[in-house]
Amino acid sequence: MTLKAKPGVHWDDLPFLRDRAVALLQAGPAPVPALAERIFGIRHASPSLAACLVREVLGDDARFRANGSTWLLSDHGSGYGSTPLSEVEFVVVDVEATSGSPRAGGRITEFAAVRLRDGEVVNRFESLINPEQPIPKSVTVLTNITDEMVADAPRFAELADELRAVLEGAVFVAHNARFDWEFLQAEFNRCRKGRLGGRSICTLGLARRLHPELERKNLGALAEYYSISLDGWHRAGPDARATADIFLRFLARLAEQGVERWGCFETYLANRDGNRAEGNEEEADHEAADS
Repeated sequence: MTLKAKPGVHWDDLPFLRDRAVALLQAGPAPVPALAERIFGIRHASPSLAACLVREVLGDDARFRANGSTWLLSDHGSGYGSTPLSEVEFVVVDVEATSGSPRAGGRITEFAAVRLRDGEVVNRFESLINPEQPIPKSVTVLTNITDEMVADAPRFAELADELRAVLEGAVFVAHNARFDWEFLQAEFNRCRKGRLGGRSICTLGLARRLHPELERKNLGALAEYYSISLDGWHRAGPDARATADIFLRFLARLAEQGVERWGCFETYLANRDGNRAEGNEEEADHEAADS
């Protein structure tokens, strides 16, 4: 049996919960309380409740097995972690929105994605989106997206199925990934199209690791460093294409350090995680990252 803890975007909660368990158990066996906390965010649950919840999620999945009060991966040390990064498909995403956070009522005005495999672009998608609310003048000054431009654009709900297909199965990548991820999740929630799950990679977090010498790590500074054209900055299409080019440069630098397989990449990220672990910091400096 081959372990396939695939990190790509997926759409129902059970694989998402099981991926959390895989991420913990890849380091070795874990006790039930630690699994309950990692999977469900539950601390100090009664032992019987924790054991019941963990077994409910993991019990019928052949990747996991129980050993008394601990759980472990049935085929620990093999599987997706040994997959070369050249065989992992990534989807590099950029969204533009009416505000800095969906929690403040912001809506998406533009979406773009570039899917990558083995260093090559295998698919692109780009569309304006009608946010169903006025675009603040300050946002129009930044993005050059006007109310008139989005008036006849499709609403997110009309594109949701197509966007799901664009994202599904690929590892999510963005510059300041939490911003894009949370806006997309809010929009999918609004039209009841499911919960995003899977691994996200933040190129801002990676830039902090790979380029500590650079004073600024925003998209413009990185594009200038790598001599990458960035025409139409703060538009989803150009930003997604530039981020994809930068991410490929990052993968090349990581390969020089011996990081060429998914498991090694996960370990590299875990040392100071470049996505959700840095999410609060990234969200706070979103405008700084893109200015």
